[in-house]
Amino acid sequence: MLYDNHNTPINDCFVEVSPSFETQTGITQVKGKTAREIDPNNEAGFLENYNRVAVTGESIHFPASWGVEEKYK
Repeated sequence: MLYDNHNTPINDCFVEVSPSFETQTGITQVKGKTAREIDPNNEAGFLENYNRVAVTGESIHFPASWGVEEKYK
């Protein structure tokens, strides 16, 4: 997670990408990129959910679609 000076999540970075992620999303070649690089219109809700997992280690499920899947195949 990447945070601003107020500790608010502003972006996340794909440090590692599992084959499951690529299979489930169809998005490939994202290692080292930020969510905003992949989708500049990425909604804040994604960051809130990802931050919750990063901070608590809790496993959560939520419906999601970026709409950029075709760009990264």
